[in-house]
Amino acid sequence: MTQAASGNRRPLLRPQEVCDILKVQPYVLRSWEKEFPNLGVSKSADGQRLYRRADVDEALRIKQLVYGEGLTIAGARRKLEEERAATTDELPFEEIDDEAGGASRPISKQTRARIERVRRGLQSLLELLDRGAARAASPANGHQKGASAAARKAPAAAARAARNTGRRKPAGRARA
Repeated sequence: MTQAASGNRRPLLRPQEVCDILKVQPYVLRSWEKEFPNLGVSKSADGQRLYRRADVDEALRIKQLVYGEGLTIAGARRKLEEERAATTDELPFEEIDDEAGGASRPISKQTRARIERVRRGLQSLLELLDRGAARAASPANGHQKGASAAARKAPAAAARAARNTGRRKPAGRARA
């Protein structure tokens, strides 16, 4: 974490605090919320937007890419996606800290195998969730579940109305 973001120890930060850390205007932060879906914004009970420290780090990286490296928003998004994809699937640690003695010891093969099984299980769950979300988002046979016939016909009616507006004669003088 950066020094600027680590200065505030609260787990959630308000938008103005994040803007102060990033040294950007609030509208910039709001636009990044829309452009970068991984910039996870929570809402408090009173509807106030809140940011985690990880969100602040992500926003700092976005600022570096856009202002520092001169990338467009789309370029920054692609770069962040590439960076996420480039992260290895290896374990983020090679040793376990001994809490009693403060020394580190290597991870046993059994522990490593157990972690790998858990990881594979989590990945399969994620795939199931992704497939379920994709099915829920795609309408079956061109019809949305629960949608009435009128609701399904509304887009076609709107398209016809738009075509018909092009056929109207220009408004002229009223005849007496």
